[in-house]
Amino acid sequence: MNVEKRLAPMTGVPRRWLPWVVLIAPAIVAAILAIWGTPHGPGTNEDSETYVCAAQTLIEKHALLACGRNWPLVWFPPLYPTMLAALDVLGIMGLDGVRVICMVSFAGSTLLMGAMLNRATSSLLLSIIGELLFLTMGDIVSVHLYAMSEAPFVVLFLLSIFWLWCALEDDRTRWVVLAGCTAAAASLTRYTGASIVFTGAIAFVWYDDLPRQVRLRRTAIFLTAACAPLGIWMCRNLYEARTLTARTAGFYPLEPRQYSRAAYTVVRWFIPWLSEAACFAVGGPVIVAVLVAFALVIYWNPGKLVWLLAVFALSNVMLIVVSRLFLDPFVLLAERMLVPILVSLLIVTLMLVHSLVTKPAVNALWRCLAVSIAILCIAANAFRARDILSESRNDGLEMSRLYYRNSTLIPWLSRLPLGTVLYSDEPEPIYFATRSEEHTSELQSPCNL
Repeated sequence: MNVEKRLAPMTGVPRRWLPWVVLIAPAIVAAILAIWGTPHGPGTNEDSETYVCAAQTLIEKHALLACGRNWPLVWFPPLYPTMLAALDVLGIMGLDGVRVICMVSFAGSTLLMGAMLNRATSSLLLSIIGELLFLTMGDIVSVHLYAMSEAPFVVLFLLSIFWLWCALEDDRTRWVVLAGCTAAAASLTRYTGASIVFTGAIAFVWYDDLPRQVRLRRTAIFLTAACAPLGIWMCRNLYEARTLTARTAGFYPLEPRQYSRAAYTVVRWFIPWLSEAACFAVGGPVIVAVLVAFALVIYWNPGKLVWLLAVFALSNVMLIVVSRLFLDPFVLLAERMLVPILVSLLIVTLMLVHSLVTKPAVNALWRCLAVSIAILCIAANAFRARDILSESRNDGLEMSRLYYRNSTLIPWLSRLPLGTVLYSDEPEPIYFATRSEEHTSELQSPCNL
């Protein structure tokens, strides 16, 4: 409130509108960064190729198909390629559509971050700190520079948690339906959205303080809204491909590199400049401490929002680990896969620290110290974010690097007639996507082994 009192006369903005003006400013910065960091296109990898191909086949053949084959897309959920196809129809084609999604997602997630903190604490200062941390944390910045589904998933996850929070504080059905619909959208963006559905079901059954019959009714409404769209997609997969997600059940033990990458990712959330060897040394205790912290939040229950985020984070960790061990050996327990958990940890930490330092018995010096530490964290993360943005802008990320963009071989290959069979020493087929001068993108045939 002190921040608002000081800013209102300085800016001339009415006090009731000031929080929104202040919160929207970092969201605009986020949108600018997403566009500024991808002048030659977003970062791409093998999964990006699948999404773009599926979007093209949806436009051309009215079906979501895998690249170079008439085989239904089942490994990935359908919402992200459908977004790309919708933008393509509107004239924003291919990777330009990805940039728009990244821009909107980064801005939306930043604004939601600030709005949730402001609603929970009525502290504009805390909301600004939260948005600035969100804008500068390297892993969060990175996922908004790639042609991947993590960026829209983060904004849908935050929106779903927000509606769940509203539903727990207000017994009107509209919040339950909105929470279910956004949970369904998140699950149709990434299958790990199932952890949001689990969080909502547990919240309505166990956490809600309404009579038992009302709780069960609200749970049923939420699960219907959240599971029906995903159920329709799974039925489509069974009918078209005789499989739910094309994953084979089995046991896939973790390799040592999984721990090293997980340790490197999690430790650098707290100390972004630490070396890989140091992260490996302290990674185990740090990971355990984070999981225990979430468990303690659930046990002590300091508030609805932090409780929801802690339940989501732990259920998301369990879902990722179980998927990696028994369904999908390609899952990496690191980097972009853990970004929703990082976002949950960030909000929970800020709210818990705020509740501690704002107690009447706490000396004002502790509040100044907390703000100083937050500013140092923003500054430390900003250097890492700057490096990521600079690399993306100047050289590109992964398959969008200058090495590939400036290659003389790829343009020569792209002019070959459709159906030309090529041979390479790559273990996987190679696909070339070229944009037709008339209207749309056209897939060329794979380079077969």
